[in-house]
Amino acid sequence: MLSQSAADVLDEVISLFDQAVSARESRARTKMRDELAARAAAGEGRQALLDKILPVLVDTGIEDEMVGGLLRNTIGMERLRAAVAQATGRLPRDNGHLAMLDNSYSYLRQFTPDVLKAISFTGGTGSEALMEAVTILKKLNADGARKVPDHAPTDFVPAKWAGYLEQAARDRDVTAYRHFWELTVLLGLRDGLRSGDVYVPSSRRYADPASYLFTPAQWAAEAAELKEELSELLPLAPIASLLVELDRRTGFLDCFTHAGGKQARSPELKRNLLAVLIANATNLGLVRMAEACGISYDMLAWTQEWHLREETLAAANAAVVNYHHRLSLTQAFGGGTLSSSDGQRFPVKGKSTTARAMKKYFAGQGLSTYTHVSDQHTTFGTKVIVVTRREAHYVLDEVMGNKTDLPITEHATDTHGVTLVNFALFDLVGMQLSPRIRDLGKITLYRMDPQRDVNSLWLVAGPLLTQKIKMGLIEENWDDLLRLAGSIKFGHATASLIVGKLSASSRQNTLAAAMKEYGALRRTIYAARYLADETYRRKIARQLNKGESLHSLRRSLLYAHEGAIRHRHLAAQTEQAWCLTLLTNSVVTWTTEYYSLAIAQMRAEGRAVDDELLAHISPAHSENVNFFGTINVEVDTELAKLDPAGYRPLRPRRPDRP
Repeated sequence: MLSQSAADVLDEVISLFDQAVSARESRARTKMRDELAARAAAGEGRQALLDKILPVLVDTGIEDEMVGGLLRNTIGMERLRAAVAQATGRLPRDNGHLAMLDNSYSYLRQFTPDVLKAISFTGGTGSEALMEAVTILKKLNADGARKVPDHAPTDFVPAKWAGYLEQAARDRDVTAYRHFWELTVLLGLRDGLRSGDVYVPSSRRYADPASYLFTPAQWAAEAAELKEELSELLPLAPIASLLVELDRRTGFLDCFTHAGGKQARSPELKRNLLAVLIANATNLGLVRMAEACGISYDMLAWTQEWHLREETLAAANAAVVNYHHRLSLTQAFGGGTLSSSDGQRFPVKGKSTTARAMKKYFAGQGLSTYTHVSDQHTTFGTKVIVVTRREAHYVLDEVMGNKTDLPITEHATDTHGVTLVNFALFDLVGMQLSPRIRDLGKITLYRMDPQRDVNSLWLVAGPLLTQKIKMGLIEENWDDLLRLAGSIKFGHATASLIVGKLSASSRQNTLAAAMKEYGALRRTIYAARYLADETYRRKIARQLNKGESLHSLRRSLLYAHEGAIRHRHLAAQTEQAWCLTLLTNSVVTWTTEYYSLAIAQMRAEGRAVDDELLAHISPAHSENVNFFGTINVEVDTELAKLDPAGYRPLRPRRPDRP
C-alpha cells in the first residue's frame, strides 16, 4: 500500500511539472502570436510600399539609371524614410517563442530545481545527450553556479532553438546562454517523459515503456499458443491441391512459357507443370512422380525440358512473393524492407561438378543452396554454391538482383556473411548491412582522430577505438569506389565476382585497400549501434530465425531419397533449388491467407487476437499440408472443392477450446 501511494505521489509530481512547464510554454506561444499579429499590422504600410516598388523593378522598359529617381519622385522621400525607420530585425526560426518563454524563467526556477533533485530520470536509446544535460543542470543547481560548462551537450536542442544558444555564445552573454540552455533542457525532459524516451523507474505512469510489454518469453508462449490454435482451424490440403488453389489466385503457372517461343497451351499443361514442380521440390524425380500421379514419364520429361528454366522459375516465384507481399496479414510480419541470407547444405549422391566433401556435414559430398529471405517469410533469391566457398561473396548478389516488389533496404547475415568489402559495398549502393556479431569484442574498431583526442572525448569508448582509419586513402580512391558500386548496382558486374576479387586482394592493390578501409569505418559505426541497442539486436536475431524456420520447411519438402541431390550439373541443380523455393513460398503464402481467414473468424466469435502478437507467428510450417502418398493433380477437380470466394472451409473449433 505504501509503495503504491509513493508511486501515485511521484506520478502526480511529474504530472504537475509537465503541466507547469506546458502552461508557461502555451502562454509564451500566445504572446508570440500576438507579437506576430502586431508585427504584421505594423508592416502593412511597408507591404503597400513594396507593391509600388516591385512593378517598377520588373519593368524592363525602364532604364536602370532611371529607377531610383522614378521611385523617389513617385513615392516621395518622406514615405521612404518612414519605411526605413519602421524596419524590424529578422525573427529567429521559432518566431521568438523561446524568447517569450524566457520571461517565465524566474517562475520556473521556483520549483524545477527541486523536481530535478527529487526524481531520478533515466533515458532510453537516443537520449544520452539530454540525460547528460540533466545531470549537469542538477550539479549547477546544487553548486549555485551560473555558467554552463563549455562541454555541456547541445545535441538534444531542436534546430529551431539552436540559434539562441549560438547568438548568446557569440555575444559571450553567460546569463542568456544559461537561460536558453536550461529552458531547452526542461522542455526536452518534458517531451521525453511524454514519449517514453525518458522514464522514471519507480513510477507507474512514466515507467520504462518496455515494462508495459510482454517479455520475449511471454511473447513466445503466447505466439506458440495462437499458432497452435490457428493450425487447428486451417484446412488440411495435399501439396498438389494447395498449388492448384494458389495458381487460381496468382496465375504463377502462366510464367512457365515454352522455350521455343509462343506456343498453344494444352489443357493438360498446368497439370503436367504441377507434377514436375512437385517431383523436383520433393526430390521424388520424374520416374517416381509418374508412378505416383499417373502421368507418363515422357510427358513429364517433355514438360520439364521445354518449360522449366531458371528464368521461368524465378518469374513464377516473383509472382507468388508479390501476391504474398500484398496480403493484409503479411504487413504484421514485416514491411518487406529487411532481408537475410544463409546457406543450407544438402548431401549429393553420385558425382557432381559442385559437390565437395565436408565431414562436418556429410558422410560423402554435398553442396549448399544460398537463399535470401524477407522479413515477411518469403524467399526471393536462390543460388547453388560450392559448399567450401565463402558465403560472404554471394550476400549482395540477390539483393541487387531482386526482381520482386519487396523494397529491400537492409540485409542481415550471420557472422560468416560478413567481410569489410561487404560493409563498404552495401553502404556505397545505398543499403545497410546488419550482421549478427557473435564475437564483438574481437573485432578491431577504428577512429578518425588521434587516440589522445578520442580518449578525452569518449572516456569509456575512446580506448576501444584502437586503429586510425586511413581517410586519405579513401579520399584518393573515392571516385573509383563509386564507379565500382555503380557497376554492381546497374548490373555491369556481379557482386560475388567483385567481392571475391577484392577480399582476396593483397594490400598492394590500392582500390582493394581503400575499400577495406571504408568497410572498417562502416563496421565500426555499425558495431556501436549493435552494441548500444538491444531492441535492434533482437530484430536482427528474429530475422535470422525466420530464415532458419524456412530451412526447416525446405528440409521437410525435400524428403525423398533422404534429401540427397542427385543431379550432376549446376543448371539442373539450380532448377531444382528454384522448384524447392517456389513450393516453399507457396506453402507460406497459402498458410498466411488461411491464417487471415482463421483470425477473422476468431475475432467474429469474440476471441481477442492482439495485432502485436501476429508479428511473432510464422507461416513457415507444414502441419496442414501433405507432401506424401498418391499425388492427384486434376486441376478442375480440385477447383470444384473451393467455395465461391476460392477458398476451402476452415475446420471446426475443438470443443475444449475456450
